[in-house]
Amino acid sequence: MGASWRHIHVLIAYLHGETEMGTLKLLPDREHRPGGKKRAITTPTEQAQQVMQEAQRHAPRDCWGQLAYFFEHYRIPAAQGRSRAVSVATETKYMASIRLLINSLAEENIRIGDLGELTRKHLQIAMRKWEATCGASTLQTRYSCLARFYGWLGQELPFKSVKDTLQNPANGRRAYSAVVPKAWDSKGVDLDQWVSLIGQSCPYSAMYLRLSRAFGLRVQEAAALKPHESDRGAYLEILHGAKGGRGRAIPITSAHQRQVVEDAKALANPRTGLLRPPGKSIQQARTRFYGFMRKHGLTKRLMGVTAHGLRHEYACAVYEEIAGVPAPVNQGSNPSREVEMAARKVVTNNLGHGRTSVTTAYTGSVVNIERHQVRQMTELLGQLQAPGGALQAYMQALALGLGHEGELRVHVIGPEADGHPPQGAPLLLSVGYSDLQGRFKQPAGVSLGEIIRTMAPIVQNQLGRVCFIQETQYLPPDTPTLEVLFQNQKQGAIANPAATATPPAPATQAEMNG
Repeated sequence: MGASWRHIHVLIAYLHGETEMGTLKLLPDREHRPGGKKRAITTPTEQAQQVMQEAQRHAPRDCWGQLAYFFEHYRIPAAQGRSRAVSVATETKYMASIRLLINSLAEENIRIGDLGELTRKHLQIAMRKWEATCGASTLQTRYSCLARFYGWLGQELPFKSVKDTLQNPANGRRAYSAVVPKAWDSKGVDLDQWVSLIGQSCPYSAMYLRLSRAFGLRVQEAAALKPHESDRGAYLEILHGAKGGRGRAIPITSAHQRQVVEDAKALANPRTGLLRPPGKSIQQARTRFYGFMRKHGLTKRLMGVTAHGLRHEYACAVYEEIAGVPAPVNQGSNPSREVEMAARKVVTNNLGHGRTSVTTAYTGSVVNIERHQVRQMTELLGQLQAPGGALQAYMQALALGLGHEGELRVHVIGPEADGHPPQGAPLLLSVGYSDLQGRFKQPAGVSLGEIIRTMAPIVQNQLGRVCFIQETQYLPPDTPTLEVLFQNQKQGAIANPAATATPPAPATQAEMNG
């Protein structure tokens, strides 16, 4: 009596102490329904419900036994695209989501003996428990798997989306549009340098990096590639390892791409044609690759980059080549609608996606980036202007001490003044004091240097960020600025709109000398 990989997933969870599984009854692998009885063709959901009912009869009051039976006798069909069963990885996600649901309920002292006992309230309890520790993408994946699972149980959920199950619906909102560049070159990381370094230990892993940048391949696609078979002269055909089984043809348009293909063919195993170490599976090659990435510090935490960032870099390069302007995420302007859609269609095909809207996750969109920039600026100003904050109190005390002979003005300067995220950089501010005619001068009784030395640690403590401050009069004329208005200044700005204008022009040397 053979045990399939579906049994093994449940057994591993049990052996690791992750389940409270009772006796698991293993059945031989077979694609047909037990008993050999034929039945009329029904919808996939009806078929799943029938198998689920059989599972409940087969293992009464044993939810783990029911799950093992169900996944043994039911192949989950793909919800989108061509008619096919989901991959092993996708089926594993379903099993993991269901296991997490049952275990999370157990942690709340809710014991599930039979899968039929699960209710929509149980789903909501688990989702809100996960909400505290999981991101929007993870919440969405688990909800999608469990919503379909509830359909197999014959239950219709009242929730329209994952947001309806959460305490704060905003926690379920996924960001489908890039607002900051993720490409390696945007982080100052030299790909060639790391390819050379990693290539000394594993030339295959180094080649995966080159293929990802030159053709936008996923690591799995690079590990499954047979370069001699895929090289069609004018394009590279992706046949194996593609996500969702969606193959594609990527044009070879440059000498650099042609050289990468030739180098990949030279590296491929002459007997199997595969581009991975002899005897290694795709998964083993991926694991080996990510091991070298971590070993050399090429991680998001340490260097701000991931292997997937090279797909982003490729996508933006293709977009710019076709649209004639940089991608929106690289601060490019919006081309005409026709040109933009033509560029997005090519990017969509070359990356192996099915919808053009997905490309905004790589290239961004002008509208979303502008909204993000406004939100970034609003949030930063809110932190600096916080009522009752130490900076607000210090500015009010300064205003009383300096009197009404001039005005002290504070600006955010640099990229953050335009709404670009800091990405770990210090906060840059400028401070200037001008008379009623708008000419820079030193305030009476206290120097700007002393004000800056006092203000910097106040800002750092209030925002939890390193802060550098300089005098406004020494800023280059093209420096982006965003004025920070404090309570007493806001009231004056209502009567005097010019208070929010850009900093005054630097005074002449004669004016500064009196």
